[in-house]
Amino acid sequence: MEPSEEIGYEENFAQFTKMLMALGEYYHRGISPMVVDFYWQALRGYPLSEIKRVIGVHLTHTESGVYLPKVADFIRLLDGGHKDNAALAWTKLEEALKHVGTYQDIVFDDPYLHAVIRDMGGWIHFGEITLDKWPFVGNDFRARYTAYRSRGLTGLYPASLRGRSNGENWSTSFPLDPPVLWGDRALCLQVITHGEKAEQVFALLNAQSVPSVTQKKVDKIAWMDSHEKSQKEKEDEYVVS
Repeated sequence: MEPSEEIGYEENFAQFTKMLMALGEYYHRGISPMVVDFYWQALRGYPLSEIKRVIGVHLTHTESGVYLPKVADFIRLLDGGHKDNAALAWTKLEEALKHVGTYQDIVFDDPYLHAVIRDMGGWIHFGEITLDKWPFVGNDFRARYTAYRSRGLTGLYPASLRGRSNGENWSTSFPLDPPVLWGDRALCLQVITHGEKAEQVFALLNAQSVPSVTQKKVDKIAWMDSHEKSQKEKEDEYVVS
């Protein structure tokens, strides 16, 4: 895990600046603070580990590697084709629905997934879509995802996607449960860092787990079953005696 992936905005920016300055030094080109900011604003949505990786890819390219990479070069290497990314993102969403469901909060390792899911009605909504509508929802998702990847994230996205359990917990003033991290853990933490209400999500991840509304109901049912069983045992003993 890259050390900068769990720290805040200022530390990430400092690490990014060092990488870009080193790149400029390699190509014997001076890079002003304003130019650094241009690059940062365009690339800040990507994990630093991925930016570092594509710098290596660019440096070893026999043709384009002789020039200092522009923002467009970074994005081309980072995205690897918007439509392919959209298809992979849709598969990731379907896998999460299958294995996690929409009952729990979830954090993906891709901020664009968060933005598109929010725009399409939220995480809970995806669990309510009927099978006959699923292909049309998939087409809508891929189109939105491709558009986001083409123009970038222009605003904040939710740091985590709310599930049904915490929706119930919130409405009844019960403590909230931590989200499930789906995908690469380091990248999930990076997504949270740049998302809306990041501090609250990190607080949930760091807090001790507490029973949810559903868990409290399960505990109560278990207690009632145990209580009824003990009462029946006493009655049986009384009859025998």
